[in-house]
Amino acid sequence: MVAEAEANLDGGDASAADARFEAVLRSAERRPEIVGSAVIGMTASKSPRVVAAALEALVGVLDELVAAAIAAFDAGEEVEGNQRQELALRVASILCEHRREMPALRGMRAWADSPAPRLAAAGLRAMAAMFERWAARIEATGNSPAEFAAESERFLVAADELHGSSAAMPVVEQTLWTMRDSPFRSFADGLRERLRRWAGEHVRVGRTLVGTNQKAAAMALARAWAIDSSAEQEGLDAARLFEQAAMLGQAVRIYKRLAATGGAVVANVSRQRLEELQAAAQPVAAALEPLTGVPTSGEAMRARVETIRTRLPILEGPELDVIDGFVEQGNFVVASSRLSEAIAAVRTGGIRILPTTGGRPHQGDAFRLGEVELAFRWLPSQPGIDSGLGFWACTTNVAAGIWSSVVRNAIFQPKDETGGYPRLSWNNAMLFCAELNVREQQAGRLPPGYAYSLPMLAQLERMADAQGRVMGARSDYLWVLEPGELLPGREPSAQARATAGREILRYFRFNPPGESIGFLVVLAPVADGP
Repeated sequence: MVAEAEANLDGGDASAADARFEAVLRSAERRPEIVGSAVIGMTASKSPRVVAAALEALVGVLDELVAAAIAAFDAGEEVEGNQRQELALRVASILCEHRREMPALRGMRAWADSPAPRLAAAGLRAMAAMFERWAARIEATGNSPAEFAAESERFLVAADELHGSSAAMPVVEQTLWTMRDSPFRSFADGLRERLRRWAGEHVRVGRTLVGTNQKAAAMALARAWAIDSSAEQEGLDAARLFEQAAMLGQAVRIYKRLAATGGAVVANVSRQRLEELQAAAQPVAAALEPLTGVPTSGEAMRARVETIRTRLPILEGPELDVIDGFVEQGNFVVASSRLSEAIAAVRTGGIRILPTTGGRPHQGDAFRLGEVELAFRWLPSQPGIDSGLGFWACTTNVAAGIWSSVVRNAIFQPKDETGGYPRLSWNNAMLFCAELNVREQQAGRLPPGYAYSLPMLAQLERMADAQGRVMGARSDYLWVLEPGELLPGREPSAQARATAGREILRYFRFNPPGESIGFLVVLAPVADGP
């Protein structure tokens, strides 16, 4: 019927087209599922009026599908619930594409508040993806002040509204936190203002609950610190409260991060407590039966990890995160081996409880290059994508100041854009990596077989989160090092395009004029280089 209506439009018979479109909309009102073959098709119409009518209908259809999916899961009808869930997600995505974010986000919030775990998780994932896509589009309107102002204001209003949902609150806060360094000052200021305000609210709630509900107080203070790093005392208090509430794993995670990133006093207190907890864990590790055999299923391997997580919470954090990564890849041999090594390290008191800050990076650990101010995160291997050794990914763009601190003897300097981002050429980026390798090798900190370089397309795919946004990247485009295509100004090859995720290909274009260009660095096996 939609195709027939379009044919009427092409033939100039607007009244016949309107009648057919109206029939489609009436059908959708009776049966929301008809959207799969009809109303969605109307959103591709050449007539703006038809598209507007279709989108208006989709808002109502989404509400019905969301409610129907919740009812189906509540009734134990998982098949029908799954079908409606998939359809609702498709409708929500289309609404976002046409700048109808709020109805889509409200629908996903209803799922997030649902008692059905699967629906709640799907709703939260969808909300995070929508916020990320919306933020990327806002930043893309930076050259149009009026459009940028309107879009950013809509975004902040939506964040305020959705933050009122207890289930959606962490997603909203995390999304704004990841975007707080936006190059657009007015937008960044709005994000930071809200984060400070929300952190203050969490602190007030947490302080009120201390003494009556330690777990809730700890969670509130931990959230305040998570979105406002200056609230490190609240983070330390949260760790102590988690300990009192017998939630040692959560406490250990906070202590480890504070020991690595907190101020001198907080870092020393956290480090001392970690040493005490490690000493207390040694007898437990010594009493554990040695792990034998390698589980042959993900369920069995996850059960083994969970047992150790419960018995030895001192391992919570980077140590178990790395092992979890191997389990998710299905690499049970390596996961089991690393788990045995971790237990042995606790038994002997030799566990590494802090990210590397000065010495040579240790596989599985995050680390920071001190005077360069670049942080790196460990990404374990994925069969068929890298050499099997894993690599470290830089989590922040290399700014002009960082570039200059490493490349000290260049006869040229990088230029700054009006927006504050460095226009570092591909040659600038390559020179930075070369100088960094020389410096770190002379300092004895370069791991054997590894070198700093620009990331390849497959590595950038690994560095992207579920929403297709490269972690830490704030430039419109990033320089990459692609095997066989080392010259700037060339598009990725067909093979590279097939390797890279479709959602992040927009970050891989080379040197488009007038766009913000930056680069990230990886510390990867030399075998992964050109």
